[in-house]
Amino acid sequence: MCPRFDSWWHHSNEKRFRLSRDLFYFPLIPYLSDLKFLFVEPALVITDISDLASHLDMLIPSGSKVFVLTDSNVAERCLPELMAHVPAIEAAEIIELDPGEENKSLEIVTHLWAHLLENEADRKSVLLNLGGGVICDLGGFVGATYKRGISVIHLPTSLMAMVDAALGGKTGIDFGGVKNSVGVFAPEISTLVYPYFLDSLPEPEWKSGWAEMLKHALIADPILWKDLKVFSTEVRPEIIALNIRIKEGIIQTDFHEYAERKLLNFGHTIGHGIEAYYLAQGKTISHGECVAAGMLVETLLSVRFNDLSFKEMEEIKSAIHATVLLPSFEFPPFESILPFIKNDKKNAGQSLRFVLLQKIGEGHWNIAIEESEVKAAYEQVASE
Repeated sequence: MCPRFDSWWHHSNEKRFRLSRDLFYFPLIPYLSDLKFLFVEPALVITDISDLASHLDMLIPSGSKVFVLTDSNVAERCLPELMAHVPAIEAAEIIELDPGEENKSLEIVTHLWAHLLENEADRKSVLLNLGGGVICDLGGFVGATYKRGISVIHLPTSLMAMVDAALGGKTGIDFGGVKNSVGVFAPEISTLVYPYFLDSLPEPEWKSGWAEMLKHALIADPILWKDLKVFSTEVRPEIIALNIRIKEGIIQTDFHEYAERKLLNFGHTIGHGIEAYYLAQGKTISHGECVAAGMLVETLLSVRFNDLSFKEMEEIKSAIHATVLLPSFEFPPFESILPFIKNDKKNAGQSLRFVLLQKIGEGHWNIAIEESEVKAAYEQVASE
């Protein structure tokens, strides 16, 4: 039996719509003894700005100090609309950073801790993260660690953040050249998704988020996969809601990533290796493109080691190239990304562990593969 999860999102005129879909192909195993289960507040997809204002008013206690963490791009693109319609943040302290992955650093975290202290943020203060994946990862970590934790609300403004980074309480920064190597699991008090922030999102950022949606479909939902094979920048709240529920459904069964949550790392073992390599060179490249490249390699590994059919591999390759993958970077030599791959959090001992597909809509985790086999698959994809 597949568990059923319900998706809700708000529409103007107080209407609500409901989606239901059987999403998963794995059993739920009650590992309560190791705290595998932890309730995470479901994200809300809200399509009317006045409804968004109402929810923020309810979430922010009267008299609490509010700090809005954002970057300069989002401050120009989204913050004015928010400030004009949300009374709860009229008096908020705005903390504006430069955009970019390089801000996920201990140096910036220290700066933000100091800023909160100087502005007398207390345990009742609220940190509202307005931005994409970097802001949500960084702000989540700062909020979880300042005074042992203050309330964090995510307001994601990129597709990537709406369907991935702002969900599930994973926080983190890059350290020692390794992506997300320092962080904590700390549930946000709420994630509020206002899809029309995407109206002004540049197309490359749409494609970056599209990669994460393709990943969700490949590991959990073959029907959604069919909807995503043609790229579009049309704002579709129902598609965003479905992706949110796929991720949240997995997280609710495995918050601390002991088992099923590892499925969400499909494409990321190789993808993070590529991204970390370029970050170490002082170059920031698209996270989504890196994940797409990683999915191509891990799809080939799935054929060789997890019985994925050649036909489905070709379908996956075609869809990824058509919707996401852009020729904006070269595949680094495998030996250059191997140290980063070995630092992947899913590995155990000396073995390289991967999430692989058995078919579109079904993935398996913790599959150990020899380094030489990974190299062969990587180099084949890189040469195509």
